[in-house]
Amino acid sequence: MIDLNKNIENNIIINDFIFDDFEKNFLEYYFLEKVPYFFNRGTTYKNTFKKDKNVNDSPQLTHIYFGYNSREQKCYSNSEFSKVTLLVIKKTFNFFCLNNFNLIRAKSNLIIQNENKNSSYHPPHVDYTTNHFVMLYYVNNSDGDTHFFNKDNKMFYSCKPKKGRIVMFDGSILHSSSCPSKTEARCVLNVNFYKKKYD
Repeated sequence: MIDLNKNIENNIIINDFIFDDFEKNFLEYYFLEKVPYFFNRGTTYKNTFKKDKNVNDSPQLTHIYFGYNSREQKCYSNSEFSKVTLLVIKKTFNFFCLNNFNLIRAKSNLIIQNENKNSSYHPPHVDYTTNHFVMLYYVNNSDGDTHFFNKDNKMFYSCKPKKGRIVMFDGSILHSSSCPSKTEARCVLNVNFYKKKYD
């Protein structure tokens, strides 16, 4: 099993070869043309990042496929469109031999082109404060990099959206999206998961 705590690029794994061209094209069509999206005023619910002239939030559209019931401590399907999303997750987990992990949440984020925000990025954040990992699947080719920040709030790495690209990283790493300024839209499947604990 791959150790997600010990990998290249400061605990960031990037893989462009899990999905074939047919799968990539179908997933692009599915997530951009078939899935309905819902409006959010910002990309994160709470901005705890220090004020920075480069930080500039924007609205995004989202669709949540799986959510987590903290009382029952299990994940549940939140959408009739969850089956295709689950196939993406299972294929990626199987590729990396991730057998002992549970889902917390899976959603897709759709950010529309904004030509005025080509030098800014959204508020750096973590998705959850508990121990977890993040998997990103880039649905389409676009600009609007994903940025990663160290504990001193300094950007140390940026990843360009590429159709079919998988990125996985420790959920404690601050990260942010950014608006596409040259392409029509940026669509990413965002999956949060954690390692099972055994008595």
